Amino acid sequence: MSEAENPPVYTLRIINAKTTGDKTHISKKAPSLFVKIQLPASKFEKKTKIIKESYDPVWDESFTITGIKDSSSEIQLDLKHQSFLRKYNKLYFGTFKTSIDQLISKCTEHPCSLDLRTVDKSDSRSKLGWSLEVQLTTNSIQDLEAAKEFIAGLQENPHFVQITGPSSHVVHAVEGVADAIELQTPLKKAVEKLLSKLSTVQSFTNVVDEIAKVHPYVNAVWQIVSAIHKVIKAQQNRDQEIIQLVAAMTDALDLSENAQVIDQPHNMQPYLHKLLSQIMPQIWECALFVQWYIADEFGKRLKHQIFSDCTQKIADMKNNLSKLRNSLDSGSIVHAAVTSSKILETVNDKYLKDHLQPAEMDAFQRKECLFGTRQEVIASILDQLLNMESDQRILWMHGPAGSGKSTIATTIANHFVAHHRSGAFVFFDRSRAEASRPAKVIRTIAYKLGLHDLSVQAALTKAVKNEGDIDSLQPSVQFSKLLTEPLHSAQSKHTSLGPIIIVIDALDECGTVDERKTLLQLLSGNIVRLPPNYRFFITSRPEHDIVKHFSQNEHIKEMTLDITLQDNQKDVQMFLKQSMSQIQRNRPYLPSGWPDNTTMQMLLNRAAGLFIWASTAVTFIDQHDEDPRDIILRLEQTESSLDSLYETVLQTIKIWGEPSSEISISWHKVLGLLVVAKAPFTDVMIDNMLNLKDAQCSQWFFHKLRSLLNWSPGHTVQLVHASIADYLTDKKRCGDKPWFIDIAVHNNNMTRACLHIMQTQLHFNMCNLETSHVFNKDVSDLSHRIDTNISGELSYSCQFWPDHLANTMFNQETCDLVVGFFSRHLLFWIENDEFNSWIQEIQAFISMFHLAYTQST
Repeated sequence: MSEAENPPVYTLRIINAKTTGDKTHISKKAPSLFVKIQLPASKFEKKTKIIKESYDPVWDESFTITGIKDSSSEIQLDLKHQSFLRKYNKLYFGTFKTSIDQLISKCTEHPCSLDLRTVDKSDSRSKLGWSLEVQLTTNSIQDLEAAKEFIAGLQENPHFVQITGPSSHVVHAVEGVADAIELQTPLKKAVEKLLSKLSTVQSFTNVVDEIAKVHPYVNAVWQIVSAIHKVIKAQQNRDQEIIQLVAAMTDALDLSENAQVIDQPHNMQPYLHKLLSQIMPQIWECALFVQWYIADEFGKRLKHQIFSDCTQKIADMKNNLSKLRNSLDSGSIVHAAVTSSKILETVNDKYLKDHLQPAEMDAFQRKECLFGTRQEVIASILDQLLNMESDQRILWMHGPAGSGKSTIATTIANHFVAHHRSGAFVFFDRSRAEASRPAKVIRTIAYKLGLHDLSVQAALTKAVKNEGDIDSLQPSVQFSKLLTEPLHSAQSKHTSLGPIIIVIDALDECGTVDERKTLLQLLSGNIVRLPPNYRFFITSRPEHDIVKHFSQNEHIKEMTLDITLQDNQKDVQMFLKQSMSQIQRNRPYLPSGWPDNTTMQMLLNRAAGLFIWASTAVTFIDQHDEDPRDIILRLEQTESSLDSLYETVLQTIKIWGEPSSEISISWHKVLGLLVVAKAPFTDVMIDNMLNLKDAQCSQWFFHKLRSLLNWSPGHTVQLVHASIADYLTDKKRCGDKPWFIDIAVHNNNMTRACLHIMQTQLHFNMCNLETSHVFNKDVSDLSHRIDTNISGELSYSCQFWPDHLANTMFNQETCDLVVGFFSRHLLFWIENDEFNSWIQEIQAFISMFHLAYTQST
C-alpha cells in the first residue's frame, strides 16, 4: 500500500511553556494557560488541558494528526489564557506558524523550543516573551497498528497491557490515537454526546455572563466529564443504568431545540439563566456519581453498599433530570433543590443544639457584593474551592480593614447555600464576644454540618452521647470526635460527594491572640485529616498570629485582597456611581447628572480602594439632614483616610463642644457601651442600662450616627465595622478628641451599670415558679417565663458583668459595690443564671474574684 493511499500519522507532543521576562512588576495573578493547535488544511483543531495560575506550565500531552496529504501544510500553535471573565478569555500570549515539514526538521529527534510572536499587548503578562517546547514525529503504519493493539488490549484489561511494536514513539502516540479509534462502547458514545451539549452551555454562559451562579458549575462539570471520558477508554465496567443516566444528563442539556432562545438572549436570558442555575448543579451531582461509579475503587466501595441502593440513586437522579427537562419544554421552572447523593429531611436537632451549644449567627444584616463588582476575585475563589484535585484544603484571603473581606465572604457563602454546597458559615464580630469565642468554633461548625447532612448529624449524635460532657474534652479531641470521625463516617455512606464549603469570616475578631492560639493550630494542622471534599474559605486581617500559622503552609492557599489593583478601583467606582445615582433619583431638587465627574473622582480618590470608606460616605451623604452637596463639600476638605471620615461624621453631633454637659456625658457612655459591649443591645436596653430619659434617650444619638451604625428603632444596634472601634479606642489616633473611648474606664462604667440593674431587678423566684421541687428541664413553659420576667438588660448584666469587671482597673468604689452585691444578691444571681445555663461561668468567676480580692487586701 503506497504512502499516498496511506498518508503519514503525525504525533505532536506539547511539553511546556516558559517565559524569561521579569514578572516582579506584574500585579495580576499568574495566567491559566493552554495551547490551541490548528491545521487549517485538514480542519484539525485540538487544545491541551488548562494549567492554572502558572508562569511555567507543563502539559506533556500528545496529539495524533491524520489525513495530512501535503507535508507543507501550515500548522499554528497558540498560547492562550483561560478565565472565568469573558473579557480576559481571549488573550493570546503568543503564536507560532510554520509548516509540518519545517517543524519536523526542527524537532523530530529531540524536543525543540519555539519563540512565540506576541499578538495581544493589552495584558502585561502577554508581553513577557514566551516560548513553547514541542516535538513532532511521524509514525509508520506499524506504529499505528501497535497503538491500536495497545488500545484494544486496554479495553480488554485496563489494569495490565503489554506494549509491543518496533517504534519508540508508540507510547507518545497512544493518547492521540485513542481519540482517532472508534471505540464501540455505548457509554463512550453517551459521554461524547454529553460533552457536545456542554459546549453549547458554555457558549450560552458567555452570553449571560453570570459567573457566580452558572459558569463555575459548567466549568466543574466540564472538567469532571472530560476526566470521565478518558477513564472510559480504560474502564471495563459498562452498566446500562449508568448509560441511561448519562443520556438523561445529555437530554437535560439539549438546548438545540431552543436555539432561537440563544439567538435572542435579551428576551429570554432571565428564563434560561434561572433554569440553568438549577440544571447545572444537578448535572454536576450526576457527573460526580458517575465518576465515583467507574473509579478503580468501585469494587471495594461496592462491598459497603447494596447494589439496589446504587440503582435507586440512579433512578432518583434520572427522575430529577426529567423534571428539569420538562421545565425547559414547558417554560415553567421547577423550584426544587436536588442533591442526588443524599435526601435531606427536616429533623429535630434539639439534642445536638442543647449539648453542643453552638454560637448564634445572624446573617440577616450582612451585605453581599454589589452586582457586577468583585467578579475576578469571586471567580478566583470559586475556582479554587471547586478544584477537587488541589491538596490545598484552605483558601485564606487576607486584606486591610475595610477592604471588603466580609462582603466577599457573605457572597461566597450565599452562593454555596443556593447550590446546596454550604457546610457552614461562621463569622465573628468583636461586639458579639460570646458568639465569637474560639471555644465555640469547632462545636458551631460541627452543628451546622449536621444540619447539612443527616449522616453527619447521626454520627455527631452518637459521638455526643458516647462522650457525654463535650465541654470537658481537649480541643484536639473535640476536633476528632465532632469533625474528623463523623465526616469520615458520612463519606463512607457516599452522602457527601463533591465539595462542601465551610466559610469562616473575620477570624482576627475571634477572641484575643492568646484565646485563639489553639484554634489556629487546629485549623492549620488538622483540616488535612478531614475528608478531602471539605474545603474552607477563611478571611481575616493579616494579623501576626494568623500569618504565623497560615503562611507557608502547604495545605493553605494564600490570597491577598490588594486594594491598589485597578480592578478593585473600578469596583469601588462602580459602587459609588450606582449609589450616588440612587441618591440623586430620591431627591428631585438635585440636577440631572449630579454628581459631576470631578466630584466622583474626588470621592474615588478619598476612598483609596477601601469599600468601607465608600459605603460609610454614601450612607453619610444619603441619611444626613443636610443637603448632599454640602456634605460632599465637607468630605472634600478631609484627608484620604478612614480616620478623617469618621471624624467628619462624629463632628456633625454638636454636643462635643461641651464635654462636661450632662447630655455629652450620657452620649459618651452610649458610644462607650457600643464599643465594649459583649453582646448586641437594643436602643431600649441601652436606655434602661444607662438610665437615659427623654432628651437623653439613645435614639436621637443613633439618628445622628446612622452612617456608622446598623440600627433601626426597637432593634439591636452595632457599629458597621470593626475599624470604627479601632479608631475610637486608639489614643494615638483620636486621644485628643472628645469621643475617645478609654476601654478600662467604660468597662468600669458597664460594671457599675450591670451591678445597678441586678440590684434593682433581681429577686426571689424570678420566674414565678409554683414549686422549687421540679427540675428546670421539667418546666414546660420555662422559656416563656424567662422571656416574660427577665429583661434583656438584666440577662446581659447577669452574664457579662464579670467580663467587664475583669477588664477594668482596680477601683475601691467598684470593689465595694461588688462586695455589697455578693452579700445581698448572690443567691438571686445564681438562681437567674441557672435558668440560663451559665452556672459554670459563675463558678469560674467566684474562684477568680476570691483569688484577686484576697491578694489585694
